[in-house]
Amino acid sequence: PVAVPFPPHDGEQAGLGIRRLTFDAQLADALRHHSLIHFSARTEARDVRTGADRTATVITTTGEIRARFVAVADGLHSGLRHRLGWTVRPRPPYRYGIVAHWVMDAPVDPWVRITFDQGLEVYEGPVANNQRMVALLCYQDRMPEFGGRLESRYREIAQTIRPGLRQADLVGAVSAVGPFWSRATTVADRGIFLVGDAAGFTDPITAEGVATGLRQGRAFAVALQSPNPEHAYRQAHRGLTKDPRRLAALFLRLSRTPALVDRAIRNHARTPQTLSKLLGIGFGYWGFDRITPREWIRMFTGR
Repeated sequence: PVAVPFPPHDGEQAGLGIRRLTFDAQLADALRHHSLIHFSARTEARDVRTGADRTATVITTTGEIRARFVAVADGLHSGLRHRLGWTVRPRPPYRYGIVAHWVMDAPVDPWVRITFDQGLEVYEGPVANNQRMVALLCYQDRMPEFGGRLESRYREIAQTIRPGLRQADLVGAVSAVGPFWSRATTVADRGIFLVGDAAGFTDPITAEGVATGLRQGRAFAVALQSPNPEHAYRQAHRGLTKDPRRLAALFLRLSRTPALVDRAIRNHARTPQTLSKLLGIGFGYWGFDRITPREWIRMFTGR
């Protein structure tokens, strides 16, 4: 096994794991108690459009809402983005994720553990108390084996690669999602803004989905103070996502085959700081200029 320390930043050297359902519940509770927000948890937004006066209209299950600005944050396969005509189809090779949560009667394991198999990676990390999220990320050629038996095949692979899960219990449903690497033709136009996965998603290999969405939400709020909010948000979004996207592509290239993974492990033994630097790029702590020419050569040649 190879240990990669979390990159230090602003005096901290740790990540935060939280189960998405818990995060969503806490966010919804905060919205309900905010005096300036009217929160409608059970209202579905079905369409969004902009009129000649540049006022956006959101069509919901309870009526129409007109607004100067609308933030669309309905996920990876955003239906509203698609209705706007802004969706760019994913590009091959297609990648998918299969994820579930497990509860373990054991001390909390603070590590994020990654195991590589042929055409597949297993990511295991803490999310709450003695719960762990276990995700299988794989290419399209492995997806047929899950056909008609998603949960049983997921359990079989997870427990084979991570034997400690044989003493754990599944919590909730097993979910499959993909393909990844989605894009939008624009992330802001005529008062409508795409935020989070709806604005584009590269690959969960960097494990930064929630944090990325929060940073984009902050950028959206700041952009509204600009004379041209759409332009300001497009620029901010590009700055937030350019390096993480390049990093995800780099990680996928360097882990595409078992031989490449073995080379990466050998490189880590020689220069253990490189992977921490790369993680910091994905987290937005710094840019690619942290990587030295010698480290680039070693990554791509193993020398």
